[in-house]
Amino acid sequence: MEKNALASPRELGEILAEWSAIRLPAGASPKGKLIPDLYMVLSEEEDFDALLRRIHETLKGTGLLSFEGPMPCYSYFLELLEEDGRFLSSRDFFDIYRKNLSHMGRPFKGILGIEITDWVERRGTSAQKFTDFLTFLQTIDKDAVIVFLSTCQDQNKNEDAFLDLLHRLRLEWARLGPSVRKEDFLSYLLERIERSGIEVKEEARPLLEETSSFILSARGNQGLDSARRLAEDIRYECYVRAKEGKPVLDKEAASLFLPGGEWAERFRLSAERGARLGRIGLI
Repeated sequence: MEKNALASPRELGEILAEWSAIRLPAGASPKGKLIPDLYMVLSEEEDFDALLRRIHETLKGTGLLSFEGPMPCYSYFLELLEEDGRFLSSRDFFDIYRKNLSHMGRPFKGILGIEITDWVERRGTSAQKFTDFLTFLQTIDKDAVIVFLSTCQDQNKNEDAFLDLLHRLRLEWARLGPSVRKEDFLSYLLERIERSGIEVKEEARPLLEETSSFILSARGNQGLDSARRLAEDIRYECYVRAKEGKPVLDKEAASLFLPGGEWAERFRLSAERGARLGRIGLI
């Protein structure tokens, strides 16, 4: 495939919506992995772990991917580092996969995020050491969705890396689209609150809208994952207040989460810190 034949990266939200819409016949499962792996170019401010959680939220329960092992997602920073001719990062990954990700002798099944920025920046994705690593990934690709992450902002280098990977794996180039719309954020938030058996008073809704706007404008916010965290804190507060009665989200309870309050300040500080430091780790 020539570089000029590359299609523009599609928005991740569009791809995940397609995956969500797939309906497998009752009792059927696709032979082999139906969905492709992903290549994503992100800024360093983006939280990679939150991105993988977003993909997990979409896939769980769809039957498109099984989840088996100690965690549904794992992310790893594949450094370009050698010692005595050995590719250290690759060796460490093999050890982690064998000891920490495999479960009871069975392969890891889930979402595997691998940051390859070092290799993209130095045009190293065609090097033998990297292709050897891809050969290993091919052996586990039937059980995992592999998300390759690059913070390199050079379009030509990313195109070269994408084509090198595409030679070995079924791959789609994805990009992050605009932030979650406030309407979608609020709808998701209300759904999670009400699903917990909490009655949402009409007087509380304008306050939730104000909190939603604040969260979506915060640097480092994690979209629907932030809505999930807010819903969990609201649920806790409502149940504490309810004691033995029916939990209710009224104006007084909703005001605790408004901008300027303690909860919002904690969220702001943690979101900004996450934007700076939230990179690679266990999920």
